Amino acid sequence: MRGEPTMRFFETKWLLSVSPGHRNYRRLIEESLRQLAHSAFSGKAALPDWVEVRLFTLVPEYAVAAFEASSIAAKAKVTVALPSDTILVPPTLLSMLYLDHLAFGFATFERAGDVIVYADPNQFTAIKLNEDGNVAVVVKDSEDISDRVGVITMRLNPFLFGFSVPELIPHTFMSLLLYRSRLTYTLSHYYKPEIVIATNELISQDEIAARRREIIKQAEDDYGSIIFYRHSGDEKPQITVLNRPEDVLKEFMQRVYDREIEILRQACGCPTNGQLSAVMLSFFDNLESELSRIFPEATVHIGLPQLAGDAA
Repeated sequence: MRGEPTMRFFETKWLLSVSPGHRNYRRLIEESLRQLAHSAFSGKAALPDWVEVRLFTLVPEYAVAAFEASSIAAKAKVTVALPSDTILVPPTLLSMLYLDHLAFGFATFERAGDVIVYADPNQFTAIKLNEDGNVAVVVKDSEDISDRVGVITMRLNPFLFGFSVPELIPHTFMSLLLYRSRLTYTLSHYYKPEIVIATNELISQDEIAARRREIIKQAEDDYGSIIFYRHSGDEKPQITVLNRPEDVLKEFMQRVYDREIEILRQACGCPTNGQLSAVMLSFFDNLESELSRIFPEATVHIGLPQLAGDAA
């Protein structure tokens, strides 16, 4: 049952080569946006693993926040004192578990004798929540092996069990993807948008001049700002902003960006105001509970990570 000590989102290394200049970049963003929108509207749809993996590449802010938080989690001192020995959970394992916890909504480890090893959730037939609130881990022959596999889950609510950070705040990831791909649409019958972007792909060459005049005339009444984005062949992207000075537009977009980054960092468990976040404290509470459950004869002690500036 022992899993390889590698994080699941490193299994698709080809994603690391996909950059904004890559021909598949736009397609990857559009597919991810559709999945995030489905998750946001349904309220309880699970994102496929490939989306959760892909977002680490497509949203670098997510990778930065997650790895920053996991590096802090790795500083914890987690010991399991058995009658005949004492186990120290390696920092690398703590980091891996924390990253899985964020990316997939839960992380798993296994007791192999008196050793704690990383367990890839993909090796199990099912990881589900029982009616009593306990997590069940089942293998192919329907054997429940929960007595030796620990599950650190982000949520114990049956409707949210296993939900990852992208699923909990899909709008933030949609905003960051749109921000990065220079496509910011905020269209609603109940809210006047700040910006509308019209691209020449939406209008045939024969109709551009006439349609543009119509769009400008209508948009002046309906929108606070208008952006025309043009890009074809060897031309550099050209952006024209109407009705609003460019510096005001940039200031607005920076405020939106900063707000979404703050939401993302909080959801990933990065420290706030020099204190460990509730997300990280919950992770260690759950880890301690699971270690105590699969090592009933042991005493588990967790020394929480110390942040820079904390007393030694």
